[in-house]
Amino acid sequence: MKRLPERTETTRLLLRQLTPADEPAMGASLRDSADHISPWLPWMANEPISRADRRELMSTWEQEWRDGGDAIFGIFLEDEHIGNVGLHRRGPTDSLEIGYWLHAGHTGRGYMTEAGSAMTTLAFTQPGIERVAIHHDRANAASGAVPRRLGFILAREVTKPIDAPGEEGVEYQWEVSRDAWAARAAAT
Repeated sequence: MKRLPERTETTRLLLRQLTPADEPAMGASLRDSADHISPWLPWMANEPISRADRRELMSTWEQEWRDGGDAIFGIFLEDEHIGNVGLHRRGPTDSLEIGYWLHAGHTGRGYMTEAGSAMTTLAFTQPGIERVAIHHDRANAASGAVPRRLGFILAREVTKPIDAPGEEGVEYQWEVSRDAWAARAAAT
């Protein structure tokens, strides 16, 4: 994967590569939203982590992005960090998966749909990417609303081990093809 741009803007949001300097803001967002996102994100079982460990993790993310790998972007509303969104190589070589979480105080306003749209468009700037996916547990209705609003199709349901306390163990796997995304963009 070629390196994604360091930042992109939507109508209301700035999405940009996180750096260790963002640790205080991201750490605060995670602490404020722990009860909201812990049921769905297995890595939240390790929270809270130290500031030094989070900065080290963010340095790793930054290096992966510089090397053309996964990209983890902070979502900023004006100057406030309100979540993260990433593009991950977790599936077939012609596909990227979007992962995300949003601060509990900023849900229900379309921010994640806006960020997901921008990340889908960015994903299709990558050579050889023909599909973008979003996966979530069936019980996580809020996460499922995002791909539905973006025009992704529910491609499959997969039984998987339960990794987080709110999960049912059925993963919904949504996809959109390059052609379908282009057609949707042309229609708007």
